Formats: sequence, C-alpha cells, structure tokens
Amino acid sequence: MSLANPVRRAQCATVVLHIVRHGETESNRNGLMLGWWDAPLTEKGRAQAAAAGQALIAEDIDVAYTSDLGRASQTARLLLDEQPDKIELIEDERLREFSFGGYEGRSEEDMAAVYLELGLSFDSPPEAFAAMTNAEFADAVAKTDPEGLAEGWEAISHRLKESLDEIVAAAQADGHGTVLVVSHGWSIAAVVELLAPDDWETELWDAISNGSITTLEYRDGAYHLVGVEEPAA
Repeated sequence: MSLANPVRRAQCATVVLHIVRHGETESNRNGLMLGWWDAPLTEKGRAQAAAAGQALIAEDIDVAYTSDLGRASQTARLLLDEQPDKIELIEDERLREFSFGGYEGRSEEDMAAVYLELGLSFDSPPEAFAAMTNAEFADAVAKTDPEGLAEGWEAISHRLKESLDEIVAAAQADGHGTVLVVSHGWSIAAVVELLAPDDWETELWDAISNGSITTLEYRDGAYHLVGVEEPAA
C-alpha cells in the first residue's frame, strides 16, 4: 500500500476544538475594556475555569493552547487541573484578545467616538447594535483610538485564522482529535464569524460569557459551529 493514502486520510481527519473564554476578572465585573491589558481572575472567575474543566473531563483532550495573557493562561491551568491526565499546554500570543489601544481600561461611556463612527449612539435600538459585525467594531476602534495603538480587523483576523489553522494542522499531523483552546470574548466571536460564517449569529455574543465553551468541528476542509455551553460554576 502506498504511504500517500494514510497521509491523505490524516489530513482529512476531523478535529474538535473546545474554545473556552477565560473566567471573570475584576475588569469584566466593572464593565471595562480589557484587551492586551491584563487582570487576574476573580474568585468567580476561578470557579468558572474549574467548572469548564469539569465539563470537559469526558472529552479526552489531547493538547491545549492558550493566549499568553495571564487571565487566559490562569484559566487554562485551572481547567487542566480538573483533567485526570496531564495535558501539554502551549501559549500562543496570536490567541490574544483584540488590542483596544487607548480604550484599554475605559468604560463603555468612554467609547462614544467608536459608536459615532459606526453611526450609533447610546440611544440606538438594540437591533442596531446587533447588526454590527466584529470587523466593523474592530475597525471603528482602530480608526478612533486616541493613541493609534488599537488593532484593525485585517491584523486581528489574520493572526486568529493563522493560529487556528496551524492548531488544526498540528492536531491532524499528530493524530489528535480533540483540542482545548483558551482565549477571549471578542476573539472567540471573531473566530466563529471568520471561520464558520454560515453559523454565526449575533445572539451568540450573549452566549460567549466568561467560562463558556464554544465548540467548533473541523471536517472536510471546513469549520462548523457545534454549539456554545455555559457550565454552572
């Protein structure tokens, strides 16, 4: 039998990605923008990480990846502490949250320039905000950032897609079927919108809460959203 056949089958293998949003931080609790700035998990956040770990025990995770920001790596380690076997954890800075530049640590009330750029205001109806894409939001933040440090959608989408595609390729090459990824709210929403656009709905934003598990399946050369679960902490 030719060696090409097993390789071809490995490249087409299904990979399940469980993407966990980090647990609650004090900044999350206070409604502050938290991108590349960091904050430790609250007691509730640590409980959310442990609950996600318990929910994933039966999934037989082969390998784990995390954003290199502290709140994500802390979540990953607490989650993996719940697993019966030791699992390798790999940090990847491409899994970081959006960089909000000069808006880091600011409240929603300080984002008026962003909403104005989007043609919105605090008085806009909820459906107007629901129609906003992750790409539109990221570019509006970058355009209005007073410090000029925020990332635009092109940079964000490139690093996230590159990271997830490499994670899937490595899993297929190593014969791994189930992978854990720990990342951040905006980035997880962006991953779904970017990689599984037919499955994206703005209602998912409310579901991607701290400690939630967004499951994607890569099969037949495409990503598919399986669902979003919020384990009870």
